Amino acid sequence: MRRDPSSTPGPGAEDHRYDAFISYSHSADGELAPALQRGMQRLAKPWRQRRALEVFRDQTGLAVSPDLWQSIVTALDGAGWFVLLASPQAAASRWVGQEIEHCLSTKGVGRIVIVLTDGRLEWDKGAADFAASSTAVHPALHGLFPQEPRWIDLSWAKGRTDLTLQNPRFRRLVAELVAPMHGLSTEDLLAEDVRQQRRTGRVVRSAVAALTVAALVSGGAATLAVGNQREALAQQRTAEAAAAEAQEQRATAEQQARQALSRELAAHARAVATGVGEQAVGEAIDAGTTATEDAAPTPDRVLSLLLAAQAYTVADTDDAGGALLSVVAGPSRDSRGVPPDALPDMLPDGLPAAAVAHAARDAPRAVAVPEGRVMVVELGGPGRWQLPPGEWWLAPDGTTALSAAGDVLRLDDEGSVTATDLQLPPAAAPPVFDGAGDRALYPVADRGAGAPWTAVVVADLDVGVIGTHRFERPICEHGCWPGLLALSPDGSSAAVRTTGIGDGSTLVRLEITEDGPAAARQLVVQGSGFVRYTDDGGTVQAQDGPVVRRLDPVTLAEAAPALATTREGEMAFLSDERALVAAHGCDGVGVVDAATMAVTAEIPVPVGYAEGEGCVPEDGPTMWLDGGAAILAGGAVWPTDPATLVRVVCAAADRTLSAAEREQYLPDWYGPLACADGTEQA
Repeated sequence: MRRDPSSTPGPGAEDHRYDAFISYSHSADGELAPALQRGMQRLAKPWRQRRALEVFRDQTGLAVSPDLWQSIVTALDGAGWFVLLASPQAAASRWVGQEIEHCLSTKGVGRIVIVLTDGRLEWDKGAADFAASSTAVHPALHGLFPQEPRWIDLSWAKGRTDLTLQNPRFRRLVAELVAPMHGLSTEDLLAEDVRQQRRTGRVVRSAVAALTVAALVSGGAATLAVGNQREALAQQRTAEAAAAEAQEQRATAEQQARQALSRELAAHARAVATGVGEQAVGEAIDAGTTATEDAAPTPDRVLSLLLAAQAYTVADTDDAGGALLSVVAGPSRDSRGVPPDALPDMLPDGLPAAAVAHAARDAPRAVAVPEGRVMVVELGGPGRWQLPPGEWWLAPDGTTALSAAGDVLRLDDEGSVTATDLQLPPAAAPPVFDGAGDRALYPVADRGAGAPWTAVVVADLDVGVIGTHRFERPICEHGCWPGLLALSPDGSSAAVRTTGIGDGSTLVRLEITEDGPAAARQLVVQGSGFVRYTDDGGTVQAQDGPVVRRLDPVTLAEAAPALATTREGEMAFLSDERALVAAHGCDGVGVVDAATMAVTAEIPVPVGYAEGEGCVPEDGPTMWLDGGAAILAGGAVWPTDPATLVRVVCAAADRTLSAAEREQYLPDWYGPLACADGTEQA
């Protein structure tokens, strides 16, 4: 413990109702604070008194009713000492900040005692202030103390269940904390506690003797007392349950406030990056829509990066992750993001992104074709597997490769490639796999080059062909792509879109048995688009004109309301949560929330005009890499992990938010700042 020799009572320290007021974060110290309160109230307690000290601790949670703040102020004004349980959560709490500021305005710094429960607390003698690395210090405490204040280290007690005065270490720290409140030294207070315990013991023994005599003649009274005790215990349990519920409500309210601020900062980040005016952003936030460009100032690249990083630092929301990816990639072709060469390098040295032709869905492996050679590479690792010439695709776990010629190879972890005895029918287009990667479904090239394909094959990659099914109409006439085919996660059924009449198409469900696939149901859908099974196989999703229909996987009847699409272009699903929509026309690549079809992030890609096709990407395909850890788009690999993107942003911005920017965008935020050293308190 360190002491501040200048500790003197501040204004309002006399005639107090409470000896001490405990200020703390309910989420961080909801168990430690009550134990400390009990210790303060019981140490050196005279036998005639209910408590040695009267200690106030808020048990209700301000989130229950903001009007409770007045009762907190009343307790603060009526308390002689202010005990702050310092932790990173308390340092970020608005309510704790208000309590500190009110205490300073009425008592000064001489009656503040700091108890460290978590995080770091360091004093910078040169600056005569808390060091910047002090994660447990609330911003309201910086620059107030002329010398190192009195504080107690109780961080060792986190999670302990033996925090009573029977614990010698805890008892001594409680004594150090409350000794000034009793006007005694620590040793004198501990000695007084021993004397009071002995005196209480004598009184108790006398009382027991008297009660023993009284009990002989007052059995009925004893029975009544037991009943009263049980009722009191029941009332205590009810009160404790209500306090716990209130504490949970307060924590929930604080989390909701963080999420709302995170979404607001994400909207500002996008707006600043694209030149959308603040009025438009405010109206969009209120309406829950997306702001549009107006006569706004020139886009500010660095500020947009910092606001996106701050959105994630406040709360890990989908809006924050989407804003980070958008501003890093460059939210429009007129506002630059982070140069691709500043991003983490997932590809092996010397391998251009344009050389990647296909990636395993769930594993960090991809098929690459650099300078005519075909290989499988390990993303972020040294693994290499040389493959024969041709077009190859990887099963979801990356351990099996299937070629357009129908060859099947096994890839082990040592870099070896083993041929199998399987020779499957040639594939006319990329296959789709079941959840385990044991079965594959693809169109077969049985009608000659350039002809529309009318058949699919189902193959077991350990056994061989299960069967082939031919349709009355072609599957596709202008190029097949995997979105037209779907295989259920368990491999027991498939869904295929075939060309229909006019702009429509037919969705056919295939039942897969030992005898092969057979048509079981069909449904007419409009236009072109994808078909897929949800991750659990419980729903079939099929694009039908401007909507996505959600169908029963057996009957193809409507299973849930349709979702409206928000973006044109071929979609590649990673899971039920995320999808990619490829560049269509002159749009960029979109990251889509698969549950709502809303675009959460944009990646601009260079496009060129092709006769008959319009604007098409210039730098190869768009795909998920390493189970969604990154996206290949626009000739670069973009990480999707928000924490990784924050590191990229902070390196590119090379500063944190200025005081003016904080005043504009974070007026009530007491938590850490993104891109400060180690995201410490500023």
